Amino acid sequence: MQLALSKTFGQKPVKFQLEEDGDFYMVGSEVGNYLRMFRGSLYKRYPSLWRRLASVEERKKIMASSHATSVTLLKASECEEIFEGNDEKYKAVSISTEPPAYLREQKAKRSSQWVPTLPNSSHHLDAVPSSTTINRN
Repeated sequence: MQLALSKTFGQKPVKFQLEEDGDFYMVGSEVGNYLRMFRGSLYKRYPSLWRRLASVEERKKIMASSHATSVTLLKASECEEIFEGNDEKYKAVSISTEPPAYLREQKAKRSSQWVPTLPNSSHHLDAVPSSTTINRN
């Protein structure tokens, strides 16, 4: 599945090295913004994606290159694969298409009543007009 250009936003995140001859990294929030996945949804969609928090020294280096300072680092090679559409190996692995047992038990426990059950402690205390005949014997 190739990722369409409409699914990305803004400029492609910049990759950088923290050590000479080391791995290239990208900032997780920038990758998430580029893929239009906000507030951690990138990590939920791709749980197998390699990631780690930057150390204090690494944050200083990152700040010098004008990136966000409280960052999660992602391997640039893995991000590039996702950008190219080769994202299947980073998605959650699902062995069975059947729902887990705990979900099946919850569905079985639901009652078939179509009227919602109200607690016994709630009473209607407002006066309700009703037409009643007055017995004048």
